[in-house]
Amino acid sequence: MVFFHHFNPLRTNDVSVNFLGDIVQEFHIGVTIFFVLSGFLITARYIDRITISTKWFINYMRNRVARIYPLYFLLTICTFIVSALHLQPNASDGWPTYSRAAKILVPIFNITFIRGFFIDIKASGIKQGWSLTVEECFYIAAPFLLLWLARNRKSIFFFPFLIALPGLLLVALIGSPDRFSGFFGDYRFLFNYTFFGRCVEFVCGMGLALIVNKYTYQQRLNGLFTALGFGWILLCLIGLALIQSPVDGSGWFNYTTIAINNLILPIGVAATFYGLVYERTWISRLFESKTFDLLGKSSYAFYLVHMGIFSNFIEDHITTNYYIMFLLLNVVSIALYYFIEKPAQKLIAKS
Repeated sequence: MVFFHHFNPLRTNDVSVNFLGDIVQEFHIGVTIFFVLSGFLITARYIDRITISTKWFINYMRNRVARIYPLYFLLTICTFIVSALHLQPNASDGWPTYSRAAKILVPIFNITFIRGFFIDIKASGIKQGWSLTVEECFYIAAPFLLLWLARNRKSIFFFPFLIALPGLLLVALIGSPDRFSGFFGDYRFLFNYTFFGRCVEFVCGMGLALIVNKYTYQQRLNGLFTALGFGWILLCLIGLALIQSPVDGSGWFNYTTIAINNLILPIGVAATFYGLVYERTWISRLFESKTFDLLGKSSYAFYLVHMGIFSNFIEDHITTNYYIMFLLLNVVSIALYYFIEKPAQKLIAKS
């Protein structure tokens, strides 16, 4: 979904050929789906296994680093090398305009995930990597949230307010698009690009995990929740396409769009996942297939390469057909998973 949001075959010069093109343009909601899934998986895995100890937290963070960091670090360094050597135009967004100091600091901010807090550099390096700043914030917060949940399940209803409050205060006290490279620059940036503004997506996934952990797994033959969930997602897509809120460096101008994406859509995503867990349907069987299992394993690599030096190379030297590019990037992603991501993950996890 995110690939075809960035490479929409139904739009020409950012103008849709038809309403379906407007729908595809809203496929950025794949990020929302990912955030809900993250909240679900981390909670389902750790809610009954968390302990208050330094050793547990170190092991927990090591597993998160093993999964996310090696491939990201390698591809980020490659992206900045390509930019510095002028091997591709705009391999890293804005590189030609950076000062000498910025050419040192921006790569550091990228490899430490800090860049996602700044309007001006959130799209530097691997442009789509801003969402990893959001994800890492959740990884750090999750153990503390899970400890609270273990003592009081109803506390989950307070999580969105508890998490959003520090972000709101940061914007109110120091936020300005014109200072500090837009560090927590404004409220639209907060709700579009930070964990504090997008916490509801994670919390919906966490709530789903509590439900799944509570009730015995018994698969049903009907597909009620699966259908309702997909229908909900489709209605949100249509709503977003009809509004077509303009976007700048801070995100959507229209707060209605933000509300649909951040507050309403996650409920439908959670319902879809509930259906996929408990209901036996053709789509659940499709996702269980070996092909989709492989695509799932390589999906993180695909996320990192679908827009950047690999897609630029394919578009410049092989084909401008987005469907062929999609297939080629999947081949690259599978190779990166087997030869770099998986071995590095095992090495770090065993250390």
